[in-house]
Amino acid sequence: MRDVGAIESYDIVGKVDGVERRIEVKGTTGEADAVAVTRREVEVATSDKNHLMIIVHGITTGLDGSGTLVAHGGQIIVHDPWLPTDDELTPISFWWQRAQ
Repeated sequence: MRDVGAIESYDIVGKVDGVERRIEVKGTTGEADAVAVTRREVEVATSDKNHLMIIVHGITTGLDGSGTLVAHGGQIIVHDPWLPTDDELTPISFWWQRAQ
């Protein structure tokens, strides 16, 4: 497994039973019923049956002895494959630019 989040539209790439898999990982302190995803994450996933989503939910946060924010616990939900459909997506933001 390799962290590719800085260069790809997913977080991890690796092989499972010889098949390359692309993994999107989301974490939340809330429930696992909804997470924010980008347009590009959806575009990549909907064209790729080897894509999966891992949601870590119920994470707790706090400060350690040095005042650094740390995360603890959580439960994992895996959606394999992750093939989001239009009826599962809700637009939540827009990019606006004044016409020239």
